[in-house]
Amino acid sequence: NTSVISVEISQPDKARLDDLEAATRKHLIELGFLRDEADICYAARHHFDHAYPVHDLDRQARVSHLVEFFKSRDVWTIGRFGAWRYSSIDDAIAEALCAAQEAVAAGARRLTRAAGAGAD
Repeated sequence: NTSVISVEISQPDKARLDDLEAATRKHLIELGFLRDEADICYAARHHFDHAYPVHDLDRQARVSHLVEFFKSRDVWTIGRFGAWRYSSIDDAIAEALCAAQEAVAAGARRLTRAAGAGAD
């Protein structure tokens, strides 16, 4: 009987984080997402100095090259930091599920190849 609520705030002033968190909790109650603060089971705060990618004209070619390089080594690059693009938590969860399916399929292919090589 729990749910996840993820709140993202872009704020460069670290001194305001306590006030922003308190205001966010207050607004979640006012909007009806929470009955009161006792409904919060866990809260975490993460600060990233450089959370948003800055694009240049060569970006797409560079990202494509990196993704192919890692994929050829069975490394999946997903999420905001792994795919070098903005993504929400919903995007990250969907990408993780797809990557897990791809990883399982790739592992099965390797096992099949290994079994075939051992049969010789």
